[in-house]
Amino acid sequence: MLLSMNAMFTEKQKQLIADLAIDLAPEMAQIEAKPETTQHHYADYGALLSRLAKGNRTVAMVLAHAFIKAGAHPVGVANGLKIFV
Repeated sequence: MLLSMNAMFTEKQKQLIADLAIDLAPEMAQIEAKPETTQHHYADYGALLSRLAKGNRTVAMVLAHAFIKAGAHPVGVANGLKIFV
């Protein structure tokens, strides 16, 4: 599972995550509303993480936390992160 935000991010990164979550909320709601083709939509989250992070693991971790804060399923995001990034 993803680590606690308090243990891993600076205050600036935490604010970035909060801001990104606001912008990402509609996309997360759209993913969560559609039928699951993979458990907890991990393929959807993984593909989106891969596309947005462009191979940068730190960016992927920030985005993963923003996804969850925006309403994405935590297990789906964690599994997508493991598989796609």
